Amino acid sequence: MSAVPARQTTQPRGEDANSADRVREDESRLAWAGVLSSRLLLPVILLVAFALYAPTLDDWFFADDFWFLRSSQATPMGEYVAEAFDFRQTGTSPELDRYRPLYPVVWRLMYSAFGQDALGYHALLVALHLGCTVLVWFIAFRLIKLTWAANLAALIFAVHPVYTDAVAWISGGNRLLVTFPYLLCLLLFMRYADGKGRRGACYLGSFLAFLTAILLHSTALTLAVVLPAYAFLVAGRPAESLRARSWIRFAPFAAASLALIGIQVWVRTHLGVEESFRFGWHQYGNYGHYLGMALFPVFPVNIERFADPLPPLLSALEGVASVAMILTTVVLLTQRRWPYLGLFIVLWLYVSLLPDSTLTMGAYGRTLYMSGASLAIFFVVALLYLKETLPASLLRLGTRAAPFLVMAVLVPTALLALHHIRGLGEDAAENEAFITQLRRSVPRLDPQAVLYVVRSPRNLTVFDDTRLDALVELYYGEVEVRSLSVAEAAEMEASPAGEYRIFRFGP
Repeated sequence: MSAVPARQTTQPRGEDANSADRVREDESRLAWAGVLSSRLLLPVILLVAFALYAPTLDDWFFADDFWFLRSSQATPMGEYVAEAFDFRQTGTSPELDRYRPLYPVVWRLMYSAFGQDALGYHALLVALHLGCTVLVWFIAFRLIKLTWAANLAALIFAVHPVYTDAVAWISGGNRLLVTFPYLLCLLLFMRYADGKGRRGACYLGSFLAFLTAILLHSTALTLAVVLPAYAFLVAGRPAESLRARSWIRFAPFAAASLALIGIQVWVRTHLGVEESFRFGWHQYGNYGHYLGMALFPVFPVNIERFADPLPPLLSALEGVASVAMILTTVVLLTQRRWPYLGLFIVLWLYVSLLPDSTLTMGAYGRTLYMSGASLAIFFVVALLYLKETLPASLLRLGTRAAPFLVMAVLVPTALLALHHIRGLGEDAAENEAFITQLRRSVPRLDPQAVLYVVRSPRNLTVFDDTRLDALVELYYGEVEVRSLSVAEAAEMEASPAGEYRIFRFGP
């Protein structure tokens, strides 16, 4: 009787060993590819984004928030809406400094719902950010037709640190409020142009979202260029743009755009407001800063908190990042594999940056939020082009390393975003401590008296005292408030005259 051969327990050698290793590597690569290409990854991305911004739910109000809170408190809803839509009122108060009529109305509605409880405001902004992330996923998937690409675009948009103050700061959320209808308009127009779904409903929904977006913020007017670019470069053919009939579908969008542009021109020429936005050579510098911040987001979060420029080394690195973005742009414009896709993404990114490039105060983070969708897809399309040009051996190596590279970038990115979020939270906590100490020290203020504040929080007095005044009036009604230095307060106390109170904030 012959013996049954024992099961072989030793590892194969030579060619068999190499073959087994390749099989294991292929299986590992396929496993990671399956994870990265799963639609179930989107809920995980949303969970990561929520965890990132969850600390903001404990934050209070900051800087410009108090303008809107005070005006919402003091003005009835009907009067508030009438003033917001009357372009002749532009510039009459800080919250109406520009003609974006729906934005102050949204503030008034939020105040009716949440009052002076900051939690509701922050929860709404976090929810909108998650909603924008979902829209970025669907837009990226419709453009690239790859699930892993849509997942990566959504992840980049969800956690990018450059525009954290658009989500963490309630007034900075004006960019977030406009981005949701902006992206919804584009997505619905894509469905209409692709001939899928209910085309009539998609077209109407796209136009209504467009109206909502441009009334929230004029930067959304760039959709008037982005929508035809998609129709002729992605959904159709460039030659179709030469036929007049192809432009009829854009007539309502053009009419609404021209009407709002006309109002903006009248406001600027007759009321002398918005002079901080001008065309000029400074736009090239702003474009450079925006592109640099997009790739190298180590920067002061907002202009109110940090007046000093970047250190020389960080500024140089931001310049290198800007050059890298420009070179990537050239590559995408000259590629032959997806020439029109690359052209559309580049056009979308640079056109969306155009309105804020006119800002004479310089570039800063939250203004990149609306452009964040095109920016995320820009990175993904560049990666897709790189993937197609790599040799097979490097491609296998890159695929195996992909999850580790994602984590290696994600962890410091999230930590940097948390650092920026924490900075805003600390300033908001200082504001809350200030008003708490003031109300304890000064329970009542005579309307005729003047309140002088020493060592007031910097974010309330960085340009003038209007934010400080609005915060105090939230709790004391119409009073006069001014900030003082320590020396000025000592001089006033040495020669008292008139009716006033001096409040010193701090220990």
